[in-house]
Amino acid sequence: MDTQQDDSSALREFEQSLETLLLEAFARGVPLEGRWQITLNSPNLPDWSIQISEKPPAQPEYDPDFIEE
Repeated sequence: MDTQQDDSSALREFEQSLETLLLEAFARGVPLEGRWQITLNSPNLPDWSIQISEKPPAQPEYDPDFIEE
């Protein structure tokens, strides 16, 4: 087995899962920006700190001044 290939596949799968999670949460209006602390209840597992920052597109395809609410 090629460990590097397995790692790459696992990373791609993780990235796709994370993208899906973010897109679905964003679509539901969940405020995503900020620092998230994930604390696992096991001394054998690490805790995680995750920073999410919104990066607007370089050139939006719409004029936000003309969006009706």
